[in-house]
Amino acid sequence: MQTQTRIESLDVLRGLALIGILVMNIQSFSMIEAAYGNPTAYGSLEGANYWVWFFSHLFADSKFMAIFSMLFGAGIVLFCENAEKKDIHPAILHYKRNFWLLVIGMIHAYLFWQGDILVGYALCAFILYFARNLKASTLFKIGIVLLIVPPLIFYLLEISLQYMPNDAYQDLQDWRPNSEKTAEEVAKYQVSFFQLIPFRASRAFLAQTILFGIYTFWRAAGMMLMGMALYKWDFLTAKKSNKFYAITALISAGIGFPIILYGIQQHFAHNWSFEHSMFGGSNYNYVGSIFVAIFYSAMIQIMVKTPFFAWKRKILSSLGKLALTNYLGQTLICSFIFYGYGLGLFGKLERKEQILVVLGVVVFQIIFSLLWTKFFRFGPMEKLWRKLYLKQK
Repeated sequence: MQTQTRIESLDVLRGLALIGILVMNIQSFSMIEAAYGNPTAYGSLEGANYWVWFFSHLFADSKFMAIFSMLFGAGIVLFCENAEKKDIHPAILHYKRNFWLLVIGMIHAYLFWQGDILVGYALCAFILYFARNLKASTLFKIGIVLLIVPPLIFYLLEISLQYMPNDAYQDLQDWRPNSEKTAEEVAKYQVSFFQLIPFRASRAFLAQTILFGIYTFWRAAGMMLMGMALYKWDFLTAKKSNKFYAITALISAGIGFPIILYGIQQHFAHNWSFEHSMFGGSNYNYVGSIFVAIFYSAMIQIMVKTPFFAWKRKILSSLGKLALTNYLGQTLICSFIFYGYGLGLFGKLERKEQILVVLGVVVFQIIFSLLWTKFFRFGPMEKLWRKLYLKQK
């Protein structure tokens, strides 16, 4: 099966998302788990550290993962369309493709980083294959229904706290761990590669079971269905007018950013208590991030259609073409920087220093991607993945 002609807007958007997710993932690589959802749980939140967190939360947190999910959904439709054009039944290729993505994700999650998203995407893809031929409007509506589930779960959990057994209630105090628990978690990352595997595996299993059931599936699948719809509507392929994209961007930003800003204000008003911020308070960014993801997507379409941005498109497109390689590469680089089998900087860098690491990794990956795509059509991991799912019996 020959590869289809690439759609530039999808690669450019994917490249932007790749940069954006590292802005947030760096916190998981470098700080205790609680610090991702609760910035007051670890490290300073004053001065430059506050502003790094503020802008990361406002512009990056959940927004770029939403974009990746939309693109993954669009990719399912695109992949199946191209198979059908070549008189190949798409089901076998689709399931082989995502089986191997699942395998890659499991290796990534259990051996390198428990924050892996590939496993969740592969599992969603197994189900969403059957939705690919639905009308765009139907896909969009079902996507919205799925997206409503996590906020509803979080709201119900918040109002049920008063009925929760004391032992279970106390377990939630890990939202703001004491110094002893914090030191214990930091120490877990200052060990050898193989010593870290059991701890990482326990976190990965939790993410792939309980968290997947109450959050990841609904969020990822909902955004994937929306991505399918937006692809079928030609929204993600830069075929609409700049006026249409500008209006869409303006409306989306006008809804999304105020919701997130209000959520930030409420977090601090409640002193980042887990009763508010861990549950209902997280819904502001959850909802707002969907609109901001649409905003970014619309702006990228304008960028793709504007000659002035040609060189920026080339940079982002090169990153996007090597999205799997670069995503896994970010793990290899950051795990070496922060874990005990590398430089061992886990828990030692403030947010203002973490963002410098992000900058360094992004610059390196831009140079690598530009050079690689100059000589090769596929990235190293993309080529391996293709060989696995296209391999004949």
